[in-house]
Amino acid sequence: MSSIGTKAVKKLGWVCGLGLSIIGFVDLNKDPISGLIIIASIVICLTVIAKLLGKPLRSEIESGNFTTEEAKILIIKHPGVWLGAVASLIISFTV
Repeated sequence: MSSIGTKAVKKLGWVCGLGLSIIGFVDLNKDPISGLIIIASIVICLTVIAKLLGKPLRSEIESGNFTTEEAKILIIKHPGVWLGAVASLIISFTV
């Protein structure tokens, strides 16, 4: 496992967690069209950020120093993803 790949996965984990928590603020019951537009803009921003942060990870995978299975395990175990999921649930039920 390379340190560059591990750093990239950690950054992507925090970005995923942030995206999950932001989506919790969207209230689809109040105004569904604007809620969907907000979700689409969040997804577009996160896609661009993930593409930029994923470049070092892709180069590590292509060089053979890091595998996609290792990246999947690290991203699933990342605390940012779990905190974002819990925050999304809490925010969506309280807002």
